[in-house]
Amino acid sequence: MAAFATSYIPTQASQVTRAADNASMLGDNFATWFNATEGTIYIDATAQSPAFSAFFGGTSGNEFYVRQASSGPSFAVVVGGVTQANFGSSSLIAKIANAYKTNNFASCVNGGAVATDTSGNIPVVSALGIGSTLTGSVSINGHIRSISYYPTRLPNATLQSITS
Repeated sequence: MAAFATSYIPTQASQVTRAADNASMLGDNFATWFNATEGTIYIDATAQSPAFSAFFGGTSGNEFYVRQASSGPSFAVVVGGVTQANFGSSSLIAKIANAYKTNNFASCVNGGAVATDTSGNIPVVSALGIGSTLTGSVSINGHIRSISYYPTRLPNATLQSITS
């Protein structure tokens, strides 16, 4: 028995497995609020295995994402298949804030030191997947307690503050 109830899953004389809860935004639903030049994404999540919490995708090889890697939460920015910034942590339960702007990337986990990278471009993205990649091929095995997006590159001190 699970530690908490889920939504109703209708069955008739057999067990069924609940499908993953994955959300995505495309087109105008995404473009009207996303800032392509700078921003910050905050996630409070737990994950048991490598999986995506938030995936911003465009054409192949142009993406940035927050995911649970085998070693802990990470944030990566990829343009044309080339990694521009990549930060990681060893924590499995995390509040993680990730900021992006051309030549100005940062990541902070659980109020710790802010990791920065001062070299790199921003990918052109057109969609957001929450809890998985846009195709749903890799889904989170855990829980997203909170997710927030700020259309500006928040200061490093703020990244520490919101993840404490």
